[in-house]
Amino acid sequence: MIREVVKADGVILVVGTRRAHDRILEKAKTRLGDNGFVVNDWLPGTLTNSETLYVLDTCDDERC
Repeated sequence: MIREVVKADGVILVVGTRRAHDRILEKAKTRLGDNGFVVNDWLPGTLTNSETLYVLDTCDDERC
C-alpha cells in the first residue's frame, strides 16, 4: 500500500510518540532518501488542531 501511495506522488506520515520509536523513524527516513524528514519535537495538536494553530480561515461560503 505504501508503494502505491509513493508511486502516485502521495505523502506518507509516520508518527512515533515514544523514544523507543526513534530507531524505526530513522530507518524510515533513510529509506525515503531526500523525501525523508524527522522532527524530534512535535507540537501537540499540529495535525488535529491545525486551523487554530495556523489561524486558518475556514470558509462555508460558496465564494471561497
